[in-house]
Parts: sequence; C-alpha cells; structure tokens
Amino acid sequence: MRHPITDDKVIIKRGADGHYVYFSVRDDRDNGSIIDFVQQRSRGMSLGAVRKELRPWTGYPPVPVPSFPSLPKTEKDRMKVEAAYGRMDDAAKGHPYLERERALPGTLLAHERFAGRVRVDDRGNAVFPHFDAQGLSGFEIKNKGFTGFASGGTKGLWLSHEAPDDNRLVVTEALSTASPTRLVC
Repeated sequence: MRHPITDDKVIIKRGADGHYVYFSVRDDRDNGSIIDFVQQRSRGMSLGAVRKELRPWTGYPPVPVPSFPSLPKTEKDRMKVEAAYGRMDDAAKGHPYLERERALPGTLLAHERFAGRVRVDDRGNAVFPHFDAQGLSGFEIKNKGFTGFASGGTKGLWLSHEAPDDNRLVVTEALSTASPTRLVC
C-alpha cells in the first residue's frame, strides 16, 4: 500500500501465526500489528483510543460505556487528621510488620531521631505522618498487603527529626528479613 500524499509505502502480509502484520519499506522500525500501525501514524494514540478507532472496521457496533455517578470530593480537614494522629501510640516499642516484613530493627524505631515519626493505629497498622509547610498534613497507613491514607489528609513528605548540623540524607530499605539493613543516624 502506498499513501498518495506522503508516499509512505507499507507491505501487509499474513504472519506465520495467521495474523496480519505490516512493515514499512522506508523505516525498519515501523512494523508490527494493526495496533502498531495505528499508533505509529497517530503519534502515540493510547490503546483505548486505538480500539475506538478500529472498532468500526470489525463490523461490530461500538461497546456502550456504562455511566457511573460522579465521586464525591473528599473534604480536607487538617484538624481531623491531627486529632486522629494524636490518638495513636508511638511505635518506639516496636512494630511486628516493620520489624518482620520490612526488616526495620526495633532499635531504629526507638531512636530519638524517629520519636513520634512512626505510630501505631488501633488496628495495629504502622502510620507514617506526612508534613507540608504548615505541619502535619496527613498520614500513610501501612501493613502487610495494605496501604491507605488519612481521610481528610493531603500527601506531603515523611521525615525524621532534623538537627541543625545535618549535612546528609540517608534513604534505605531492606528487601527482606534475610538481608537486614543497618542505618546509621
């Protein structure tokens, strides 16, 4: 096939597996399936948009998209976040998920640098506060197979307590309890 304006030329043939494929005579990188063909010529059309583009060629009617009600926007409530965080216990005495699953030693959790920076909620989850320029803005909730975020909170940054003479930032995490990580503060 040859394009009448751009003089683009492609060869279309049936591949060994029975599917049709194409390749460009002018560009070795321009080849593949019909999906690749449409994406190449549309400059990165999403897969969903390619499906919409190709659906009329299949002979089937368009698939109706179900309508869903709009989701309500969550209200940001810093006071609610601060009150909930204030009711939680400090994890300085240890936390099973952080110690067993994430290989963070209890001595690290008890270090003064991290005092109050990891807490435990009433369900036993590890809670990490997030901060913005105004202070506590939300908190992430973690446990084995679970991650959540404070209702009414906004994401910010988790950080340890800073000292005036800090000149390094160390970020580390263990992959398993079989290879524990040591962090020197």
